[in-house]
Amino acid sequence: MSAGDAVVRLRERIIAGKFPGITKQSELFRDPIGHGLAHVTALVTYCNYAAIYRTSPVGLKVGFPDIDAAQDKVLQEIAWETVSNYKYAGVK
Repeated sequence: MSAGDAVVRLRERIIAGKFPGITKQSELFRDPIGHGLAHVTALVTYCNYAAIYRTSPVGLKVGFPDIDAAQDKVLQEIAWETVSNYKYAGVK
């Protein structure tokens, strides 16, 4: 599992129209070489939380700027889905 896997899942949701408030993948990045904005930063943070503490980040109240509650919930779900399904993470 890498945070990159979670970012790919986020991008897939955007393509499918299943991520609230963002319609283009380019809205996730500040430049053409992939430096992430708030949504990518939050997603990676949630992945790290899930891997370190071996618990779901769903329901955490962090308050990332530029991310509303609906988006935050989806990011937390993607992070948990990614980490908990990676067999070497030791998370169930």
